[in-house]
This record gives sequence, C-alpha cells and structure tokens, in this order.
Amino acid sequence: MAQLIDQILSESINSESFIANILFSKPQWDINKFVADVRKEWGLDLSGNIVDDIGLAYKANDCLRVVAFVDAKIPYNEAEEAAERQIFWDGAKKIAKSHKAHLIIYVNCKEDSPVEAAKLFTKLISCALKQEYATAAYYNDNLLHPDTYIALADCLHDDDYTLPVLNWIWPVPFKHGNQNGILTRGLTNFGKMEIEVCADAPLNDILDFITDISNYILSYDVTFNDGETIGRDENEKLKISISPGIGIDEPTVKIEYPSNR
Repeated sequence: MAQLIDQILSESINSESFIANILFSKPQWDINKFVADVRKEWGLDLSGNIVDDIGLAYKANDCLRVVAFVDAKIPYNEAEEAAERQIFWDGAKKIAKSHKAHLIIYVNCKEDSPVEAAKLFTKLISCALKQEYATAAYYNDNLLHPDTYIALADCLHDDDYTLPVLNWIWPVPFKHGNQNGILTRGLTNFGKMEIEVCADAPLNDILDFITDISNYILSYDVTFNDGETIGRDENEKLKISISPGIGIDEPTVKIEYPSNR
C-alpha cells in the first residue's frame, strides 16, 4: 500500500484522474464502516478489495481506485493555505490547522468519461466524510465542509443531468473594474476551458449562473467556441468569447451575463 501511495502522489493529475484528501481530527479511521457506507449508500461492494487496515485498492475496466489512510497531516501546509482562500466557510482555518491525519482518495479511469470517474470519486468521498473524525474534504486546492459536500453529492441519486458541480468546481470571486466576477477552477480536470463571468450583479447570482452553465457543459459534454451564443430559449442569445483570462494566466471562456436574470 505504501508503494502505491507513493506512485499516486508522483503522478500528475490529468483529465483521467482525480485525487482528494479527507482531513481527520484524530489519526483513526474505520475501514469496515467505510465499506459498509459505500454499499448502503451507493450499492457498491468494496469488501473484496481491502488491502489492510490502512485502505483498499482495486482495478476494474482499466480504472484504478485507491483509498488509503495516512497517519500524518497533509504536507506542505496545503490544507492551511486552501483554508485561507475559502471565503464560504468561516471555520475552515481552524479545521485545517487542527487536523492530525488524512485519507487519500484516488480514481484513475482511462476508459470511463471524466464525468463518470468524477461521480465514483464523489461517492467515495461522501462516504469517507461520514467517518467519526473526518472534518473536511480537500480537493482542487479547495476545502469543503463535510455537510456541504454530502448534501451536494446527494443529487447523484436522482438523474444523470444534475451534477454536484460545486464539489468539482471551485468558484473564485474577483473584481473587474466596478463589476463582480467569478472564475471557475476545475473544468480543466474534465478537459474543458475555465469560465469567467463579470457583471453588475450580486456574487451569489453570478455563482448560480456559472454553476448552471458548468452543469450544462459537463452533463452534455459541451465545448464552447469563440463567437457562439447560448440562451435559455430561442430568444436569448448570450455572447460567448475566448480571450486571455482576467483572473488567471490562461485563455478562458467569457459568457455574457443575462440582463433579466
């Protein structure tokens, strides 16, 4: 298991792989409870894949899944730095500073689509967060509260076109002149360009809009092109452009904010 963990950590994360860390306030975890929760919640039987008390690993259809407990803090103060950037959770800094161990969750699927791999990834994380001492999920340079993550993941019980977008995409707010703006961070994990939306509107409204757009992109595997339009009906035509990013040093998709939202 230790060699497998080293292999995972040395790999670069791309559109075929997802890795997260679950923070623990105490260096204790119950692998049998985790396996039971995954079976009860999602109907997945992992009982035959337990390697030892540390974790489990299995490969099916060229898809590697690993869950491994590490009796140490997340290195390089990554969790603490993510907590500094988390503006939607007041207690994030305290949780990051006090964690004592972490659980690595890794999914690498070469045959599945990135969205299908991310769904499995999310199911495993949501069950890991039900551990007694689990305090946060660290993914995509962001720290998420267990209750928030689990509630968002619940949509995976419903249909194929409602996705836990805010478990996968980190919305980064910024100012552009007098306008509010939000940049997505995480769409590149699915092979898509990041999005920026700027408008004279409240941040929460822009967040709802960019979340809906991200859900549409991932649900239907949409790729936007410069000069296209998008709308909620045949009469709405919101302009799409691709240009250097405002809040990031790479090209982004810019989408016009609807005037009547």
